[in-house]
Amino acid sequence: MNSKNWIRRIVYFQEKRTYHFYTILIFALFVGCIRSLEEVMLAHRMYESSHVFNSCAFYFLIIWSFTLLVSLLAGVDWRKAIHAVLIGVFLGIFPPIIDVLIYGIGGFKYGYFTGMPSLRQLLLFEPSKGFPIGEGVILWATTGFTAYYVWLKTGKWTRTLLGGVLAYALLLNAGGLIPWVSACLENRFHLLYIILLSIVQILAAVTFYFILKPTMAARLLTRSLHCVPFILLTFLGSTLSGGITPMTFIMAGLVFFAGVVTLAQNDYFDKAEDALDGRIDYLDRQDVLFFNTTFLALMLLLYNTGGYLYLPLVIMFICSVLYNYDFYRAKRFFPGNYKIEGIWGMGSFLSGIMCQGAIVFSKEILIYTFLVFGGWSLVSTFKDYKDIDADRSVGNQTGYMILMKTGLSLEQAHKIVSTVIILCFCVPSVWLFFLPVPRMLAVLIPIITISALAFALQKPPSKAAVKTLLIITSGYLFVLLLLLVKYLPAA
Repeated sequence: MNSKNWIRRIVYFQEKRTYHFYTILIFALFVGCIRSLEEVMLAHRMYESSHVFNSCAFYFLIIWSFTLLVSLLAGVDWRKAIHAVLIGVFLGIFPPIIDVLIYGIGGFKYGYFTGMPSLRQLLLFEPSKGFPIGEGVILWATTGFTAYYVWLKTGKWTRTLLGGVLAYALLLNAGGLIPWVSACLENRFHLLYIILLSIVQILAAVTFYFILKPTMAARLLTRSLHCVPFILLTFLGSTLSGGITPMTFIMAGLVFFAGVVTLAQNDYFDKAEDALDGRIDYLDRQDVLFFNTTFLALMLLLYNTGGYLYLPLVIMFICSVLYNYDFYRAKRFFPGNYKIEGIWGMGSFLSGIMCQGAIVFSKEILIYTFLVFGGWSLVSTFKDYKDIDADRSVGNQTGYMILMKTGLSLEQAHKIVSTVIILCFCVPSVWLFFLPVPRMLAVLIPIITISALAFALQKPPSKAAVKTLLIITSGYLFVLLLLLVKYLPAA
């Protein structure tokens, strides 16, 4: 690279770096922490830990949103373009240095804008509202650098202009739209604004990541049918412990994301077994690192709420690591594999309970919790029905393999598993008779569900058979949820 253009040279050498998620993470943490320290020292801003975290979350979002923009417009692979984006993000450490020279120590402040912005805010120059001159200069420099990068790669002025316009739009999104949405949600969800804002920023970054990797996103979202029963368990837990609240929806969403993280881990570490069934690999270790990190970041935010919202979800994540990762691989050993499934069911149920605030665990709630744990441990056996050959090849100790080692045939083992599952489904059905539910519904719903279940269990080993059971289970839990919502308050 012999160009005398120093910006071009920096871009060239940045793009030669090999992509690793930790580079992106450390860069967001570095710029966010340095910026926070500068504001404490130079702007005399009183910072809490949640504000420092928010600064890091902001730059994490900026990295992924701008990477999507320049990769689409410049036609550059995003793993290459993201290192150029880091150049622009690094500029984030300079506004306090510029502003302290202009306004003096403690003479300026920074902030987001919510609601309808003024013209000066749209121009990114409004010192009294958190946009002093230094901030505005760097934001416009970031917009200009984005446009320049697009021109550098395409030489097309139309794309260059579009790059500048969209870069400006992304800055408004991060500095105005997302903060406004978070402010609107603050009172409804009873969370600190700065924590809620960080959650939305991280989830927005995850959305941009999904758009960057559409094949991976499509596969994970298709597989997310496995998450639906756990989401419904969260709503059931909330219903049984005081009723569904706005926080229930946040917890259900986090349970869903925890499920996506687990699916990513599972599919990455199951590549050898999946290859035996002809399944194509669609994600790599960097994807797993991304999902693990974003999930743990969300848990750190929940921890800062001061309650125990994070506890069931963190336990579920720990169990997912033990279940999937090759250093332990609990999924290969009976009965730990199914007990972890039970903990996942129990954790989802408890996530709905924990969002009620200072919940007192009555005898009834404790009984429900342990019934979910035990029932989910047993019902989850069926998911291995589709993997009989692969499990036999690699030596996984599934329920089917254990039963077949005693001399039973697959058909006989399947009859035992099916009988246990039907009995588990009968437990909530019996419970309905102790609630003020119309007798017709209490009789009809179990008959229809268990009949459909018995029919589905007769199918030969296949993914379709497991999918059918997932749908029936989800439908059954959903009907139970509707009945509890309607009739439990009258109990």
